[in-house]
Amino acid sequence: MKTKLGPFCLFLATCRGEGRECWRAPRDKRPHYPRGAFTLIELLVVIAIIAILAGMLLPALSKAKSKGQAIVCLNNVRQLQLASGVYTDDNNDRMPFTELDNGGPPHYRGLPGSWVLGNAILDVSPTNLERGTLFFYLKSVGSFRCPSDRTLTEARGGKRFPVNRSYTVNATLNAKGGMITPIPPRPWVNVEKRSSVVNPSRVWVFTESSPFTLWPGDPVFDFHFGPPLPIELWGDTPTDRHSQGCNLSFADGHAQFHRWKAPKDSWSAGIHKIQPGGDREDHTWLLDGLPRMQ
Repeated sequence: MKTKLGPFCLFLATCRGEGRECWRAPRDKRPHYPRGAFTLIELLVVIAIIAILAGMLLPALSKAKSKGQAIVCLNNVRQLQLASGVYTDDNNDRMPFTELDNGGPPHYRGLPGSWVLGNAILDVSPTNLERGTLFFYLKSVGSFRCPSDRTLTEARGGKRFPVNRSYTVNATLNAKGGMITPIPPRPWVNVEKRSSVVNPSRVWVFTESSPFTLWPGDPVFDFHFGPPLPIELWGDTPTDRHSQGCNLSFADGHAQFHRWKAPKDSWSAGIHKIQPGGDREDHTWLLDGLPRMQ
């Protein structure tokens, strides 16, 4: 049976329908964006702020990285000095020996029996480090290289590789051959035994050499003692890769950083005359660190 709606029910239904139409929200014709999205202008502002912050932070981060690498390098030099000291104790007070071949400049090589063999500019593997007399006391190839050293080997098959060694030993300490002066001019002297070193806290043993030198890559740091005196030419030169300075170890066992008064990693410092001023003072400081006659 069908029941008809009464007049009152029809009236209520009509009113409810009209109410929905009357209170319907007007349609918003403006474009809508997803909640939380950036406009193009806002995105560009954020990018600009990030770029400014990066420009402020990157130099500080780079400086911190360089300082950290210099600390690692100083530790390497200290480890080399400790190994040298133990070797000396094991060999009746004789310091690690170095003998260079006579292959001729610019590349001289360490021969068997030396603290390291070969030449860092020519060697593309660590074999000559491992064959040296000091490797037994270190057992670490990484101890021979400064992490800041960007020097590359000479090309082999069209390729160049990072050098395996950054450090050289004082050529007046139990070394011979190559371009080493057999008898340095007074008051300097070549010594074989640690007990022969006068003022060991001032006599340096290991240092970082520059690739811009007359004799790059060999295991020793040697001066040009050719006449006349005073000395006018650099032979080997130290590096200045650590804030215009480098690390050195000394015969008493300590290691330290030394800052040069003039740049060193340049051709002018490597093969030209010692420049007046800071360059001459740097040369004199290193020269004063050679062993002297008793």
